[in-house]
Amino acid sequence: MKSLKSKFRKDGQVLLSLVETTISKNVHADELEKTARAKREKKANKIRSNYDQIQDLQTVQLASQTLFNINDITTDQNVDTDDSLWLCIYLPQLSIDIKQDIKQDLTCDEQHRVTYQEQKGQCMVYRMTEAVADCGVSVGMSLDAARILCPEITALLRDEKAEGQHIQKLADWAYRYSSYLSIINNDTLILEIGSSTRLFKGLKTLCELIAAQLSLEWKLDYRLAVTPTPLASMTLAQQIYDREDIPIVLQKNSLRSVLGKLPISSLLGHADFKQASSTRKAKSGAFTLKDINSLKSMGINNLNDLWRLPQEGLLTRFGIEAIHYLERLLGKQINAIKLYEPAMHFSTEWELPLAANSNTIILQTLSQLLDQLVAYLTVNDVGTDEIKIGLIHDIEKQSEVYVNIRLRQYSRDKKHIFSLIEERFNRVTLKAPVVKVNLTTVNIEAYNAASQDLFEYDAQDSATGQDDNSWKILLEQFNARLGENKIASICTMADHRPERAWSYQQEGKRINYNKGNCLLRPMWLLAEAIRVVSYQAQFELLHGPERIENGWWDEDDIRRDYYIARDKAGVRLWVYCDLKHKDRWYVHGLFA
Repeated sequence: MKSLKSKFRKDGQVLLSLVETTISKNVHADELEKTARAKREKKANKIRSNYDQIQDLQTVQLASQTLFNINDITTDQNVDTDDSLWLCIYLPQLSIDIKQDIKQDLTCDEQHRVTYQEQKGQCMVYRMTEAVADCGVSVGMSLDAARILCPEITALLRDEKAEGQHIQKLADWAYRYSSYLSIINNDTLILEIGSSTRLFKGLKTLCELIAAQLSLEWKLDYRLAVTPTPLASMTLAQQIYDREDIPIVLQKNSLRSVLGKLPISSLLGHADFKQASSTRKAKSGAFTLKDINSLKSMGINNLNDLWRLPQEGLLTRFGIEAIHYLERLLGKQINAIKLYEPAMHFSTEWELPLAANSNTIILQTLSQLLDQLVAYLTVNDVGTDEIKIGLIHDIEKQSEVYVNIRLRQYSRDKKHIFSLIEERFNRVTLKAPVVKVNLTTVNIEAYNAASQDLFEYDAQDSATGQDDNSWKILLEQFNARLGENKIASICTMADHRPERAWSYQQEGKRINYNKGNCLLRPMWLLAEAIRVVSYQAQFELLHGPERIENGWWDEDDIRRDYYIARDKAGVRLWVYCDLKHKDRWYVHGLFA
């Protein structure tokens, strides 16, 4: 029994030692595996870091080769471009710039202006000048908080209707450079200029021309950017601080390297506090403010960091809209935009800084409004034959006086139209001071310009018919000077009675003449026929008779035999014999 117990004891000790040995081997193996795994991860991280450094270096080198500035391109330089180039005109302070002509704002501090709008009973900052932004004021901040940071603030209420009207006028102006044009959010214009560069003698010349007109004529703060996709141009333009810096990207495969440096917040699109919400209803992009904050918490600070993430992870976290947005940004998907179509109606107005009592000030204002009208007509290749001018004396009571300028043919010649306006206003007496002037077209039609002679035209050859428009211009000047309904034309009527066969017609209307077999008629028809006694002694009958018997239905019937006669002095007369009284003869007209 003792030997049996000792045997079991020895076997247990052997078994225990085997178990301990096995456990120690497994622990050692796990430690070796952890060490090897750590070494592999360290090596992989080093390789990945080196790869990222190489990619960043290549990105910087590629961006330096593909991102141009407007000053880097010469006027006659032939650059390798894609078929389409989209120019973005971003107006960051449009709501402020349109206030510069309003008279109540003339004494405001132009350096510290903000526009605000009401949201849920609070006044929220919508746009601001750079001086206000330097004080720490941001979009979406309450107006009271903004005044604490910048006490010099001049707050102006946002006028969305005026912004829409102004951006539409700007779109009409930009239509001359491209018909592929779109308005985005009432502060951005997108237009395709790749097909217009040759017409305007190069990309640099075109961009400089647009920039100069925005600054000098429109007096707007702007940002410009040119890329092969509309969305990339808009995103790049919104990140520019100096408007003299116009970035240009000519190839689609260069967009990723150029846009990669932009902050992740650029995916929000326009800095509009209504769109920068937690909902996925932003009009300018598929990323919301919540998405941007989530990306920043993950260490994603720019677009390059975002593009390194797996697409499956982006799809799961942000949805398919975000993926499509990034693809449109790089031109991998078509950017569907709604093209702008100019309305065949023009209307503009100008509010005067001070009430005007003089026609001179009003004419100067109308000259500026005519510049806008002529530009609109030229861009759309149309003309107008009637202009309506409104002189507003009281905005609140809508007290307004209208002056109509009519033309005999469609025109867009500012010099001629302005001369007619001057003639009309020489007879206009202002009953009260004018505070606003508006100008509207009544009719707009396609404009057919007169063909010009290849060789120099001699004014003495007007008899050949080459100067057909001169008499129309003369009649327009008479009409402007004499007033409405002072000039009339003569038209034919469907009646055989001579005194009823013609009528006066308002000047400017089309006259339909009967081109059938015309009988010989005198040039001068007397207002009342003159009775002649003893016609045989007075004149000699040459032709006739021509019987006219008509008018029985209106109780003014006539029965006459007309003759062409000649008196003793050789003058040809148009005479008739009244058949109701055969012994009565009358002289009714004289031939030339």
